[in-house]
Amino acid sequence: MAEYVLVSEDKVYKIPNHLSFNEAAMAEPVGCCIHAMDQLNIKYGDEIVVLGAGPQGMILAQLAKHSNASKVIVIGSTQEKLDVLENLGIDTILMDRNDYSKHEKELFSKMPHGADCLIDATGAQELVYESAKLMKMGGKILGYGYYHGGADLAFPFSTFWDKECTYLSTLSQTGDFDRAVDAIATGKVNTKILLTEEYDLDHYFDALDRNMTDRSVIKLIIHPNI
Repeated sequence: MAEYVLVSEDKVYKIPNHLSFNEAAMAEPVGCCIHAMDQLNIKYGDEIVVLGAGPQGMILAQLAKHSNASKVIVIGSTQEKLDVLENLGIDTILMDRNDYSKHEKELFSKMPHGADCLIDATGAQELVYESAKLMKMGGKILGYGYYHGGADLAFPFSTFWDKECTYLSTLSQTGDFDRAVDAIATGKVNTKILLTEEYDLDHYFDALDRNMTDRSVIKLIIHPNI
């Protein structure tokens, strides 16, 4: 939180003149999502499902839409966030956390044979047990980030074997900021939609509290010098 910091020149990336600091501030999560897309290696014509409509799910969905995929569907539990994606032309399905069969049924009405690739950006352990049934034979499932509960996840091996699914993982990135800035600057990833509200440093803890308790929040930006 220093007022000034010294960084190596090779860690600095130029922001195009038309790109705001608020948009460019999202380069780190966009870079992580680009790294995840590299892991997934989407083939031409693949049908993609993104579980989770938080900020990472929204970024991943936009990157998938600009990939080789023929169809992208996001499944999330907050309608306001799904509405944001619908306005970008991305198909969505509302998840009922008490009855997963509802979104599963709607998904198969849109993807009768299941998904080629699924990105789980929810962090919910129970969705690992349900994800394989949504896949085509030989499908790929990518777990984005850690699951709530840490290392106690029991993996459903038999279900994955039956579908010949591949499970991929992704952690973070250190070298994709240039591609992230380009994706934002060219409009492939709209980071304006991620910003729910701005706070100054005096209201830092208000921002943290809201981020923890308000499910409609996507991203909050804290400015140290407003």
